[in-house]
Amino acid sequence: MTPGPSSAATKLPETEPEPEYADLHFVDVEITDGRRKDWTVTRGLLDSGSQGSCVNKALSTDALTDHREKATPTTMIIADGHDSPAGPIIQYNSVKIRIAGQEEQLALDTASLSHPIILGMPWHKRHNPKIDYPRNTMTFDSEYCRKHCHHYGRTVPLHPKDSEMQTSEKTETPTP
Repeated sequence: MTPGPSSAATKLPETEPEPEYADLHFVDVEITDGRRKDWTVTRGLLDSGSQGSCVNKALSTDALTDHREKATPTTMIIADGHDSPAGPIIQYNSVKIRIAGQEEQLALDTASLSHPIILGMPWHKRHNPKIDYPRNTMTFDSEYCRKHCHHYGRTVPLHPKDSEMQTSEKTETPTP
């Protein structure tokens, strides 16, 4: 059978662009809820398109004990503009995270996610890190970090995957 016009692909002229794709960016993160002495080592997805920061349910269950009910459930809107099929977010975890040596307290929504942690727009706005996309690095050089963060001036690597690191790895908090 000879393919007809309906099954043949139309070749685009060389001057027309084709869709492009890039790796996601993940940063090394340590997380604890303060009730334990150990920290869980994982990676967080940098997502400036996310309205909030979240932890996935598995990591929340395995590594965190401070599960809190939200006063008002939140509906996650996904990229197509529809409500997430996972349903409303009804819990969050009060956690301490450590990135590049800087510890900070965060409240992370507990949600059905494919990544361990998502660092959303509130985190990005606060730290306003400089991301060098070609070099896959992030530098903490904002005015906020200059005034409030130990990691001011530090540049950290960004990773294309969250799976290179086991989320079950634990580290002990060093005692002074």
